[in-house]
Amino acid sequence: MNNKITKHRLQLCPIRQNSVDGNGLILIADISGFTKFVQETDALVGSKITQMLLSSIVDSNILNLKVNEIEGDAIFFYKYGNLPSICSILKQYEVMLGNFNNKLHKIRTQFKTQLDLSLKVIVHVGKMTQFSIGKFNKLYGTSVIEAHRLLKNPIPSKSYVLLTDELIKTVIHHTNDDDCVQTNAKMLSEKYDKKSMEFTYYDYQDQNTPVSHLKHGCNKGFKPLTHIQ
Repeated sequence: MNNKITKHRLQLCPIRQNSVDGNGLILIADISGFTKFVQETDALVGSKITQMLLSSIVDSNILNLKVNEIEGDAIFFYKYGNLPSICSILKQYEVMLGNFNNKLHKIRTQFKTQLDLSLKVIVHVGKMTQFSIGKFNKLYGTSVIEAHRLLKNPIPSKSYVLLTDELIKTVIHHTNDDDCVQTNAKMLSEKYDKKSMEFTYYDYQDQNTPVSHLKHGCNKGFKPLTHIQ
């Protein structure tokens, strides 16, 4: 996988919004296996390792997403305005995953320990409101709650990117280039508080398959999306 992906190659699609209330992208990067890691690791060493891994994720932010908050093992990213294409989101995950795995390898060597940790990402879109408390920005809305609930899902893999139907429909409705969600993807439906949520996920757990060789149609190049009215 080539981590040197330039930002200008990522095609973006504007959606209606304003600075505090409107449609936006939600991306949650979550470290799988973190609870067991905390229980079995010295607090000082564990905090240092956690800082290193979370930093590798934040430094991989090629979509220029904003960080809303960091909750233990998860980073909550969001973006108003420009909605990335499906291929751009998959590329974003691949960069995060590659840098995360590289950092994990270095940590294992440095601390002489085996860590069963991996990275998963949840991506959703919907209306949300941003407000401030002192120096902190907070997001409020049903879509925010839904994104958090999707972390609890029946996906057997520990390393994957999950795209909700709301996200896919918003993007695909404005382009005929839907290879990214037709090839090598798995679709599931889960019920949360009587509401069914459909989503598609890509499984990256097979370490024998290089990330760059996973087939999701993105190697054909990026096509610009039309404006969402």
